[in-house]
Amino acid sequence: LVKFEKTRAQFASAFKGLLFTLTCVWTVVYLVFQKPLNELFSLTTGQGILMLVLIWTSSVFQLWAQEERANFQYKTLVIITLLFSVCTPALGILFIFLSEDSVTARILGMALSSILFYAWMFVGQLKKGKTFFSKEIWIYALGLALPLIPHYLSQMILSGFDRIMISELVGDAKAGIY
Repeated sequence: LVKFEKTRAQFASAFKGLLFTLTCVWTVVYLVFQKPLNELFSLTTGQGILMLVLIWTSSVFQLWAQEERANFQYKTLVIITLLFSVCTPALGILFIFLSEDSVTARILGMALSSILFYAWMFVGQLKKGKTFFSKEIWIYALGLALPLIPHYLSQMILSGFDRIMISELVGDAKAGIY
C-alpha cells in the first residue's frame, strides 16, 4: 500500500476484486471436487462453503486493516477488532447450544460474525476505489502472493498435522479436546 500511495484506494479495490475472483474460482473447484475433498478433510459441503466464506472475509479484513494502518487510522480498527472478538465466541456458543451439530454451529457462528463485521469493508473499498480489475495491480499482487503459496500450505499442514495424528491414533473426540 505504501508503494501505491497516490492510488491506494484503487489498489485496495483491485486487490479486493482479485480476492473475490480467486475465492469464486476456488469455490467452483471445491464444488466440482466436493465429494473427495469432504472425505479428505472430514467436512460436509455446508462446512466447506462456510470455511471458504471465512477465508474470504478474513482476507477482506486483513486488507482493510492494512489500509487503515497505512493511513494511521487505528481507532476504528481497534473498535472493530474488539467487537469481533466478543461477538464471535458469543455467537458460536449460542449456535452450539441451539444446534445438534456443534461443529457446523461453531463454523456458522464464525462465518456469520465475519460477514456482519467484514462484508461492509469489501463493499466500501470497492466503492471508494472504483476498480474491480486492474491488470497491473493483479499481476503485481499475484507476483507477491504466488511464491508464498508453498510456505502457507506447509504452514497449514504442519499446524494441522498434530490434530490429524491425534485423531487417527485415539479418535476425533480426543483430537477435539486437544
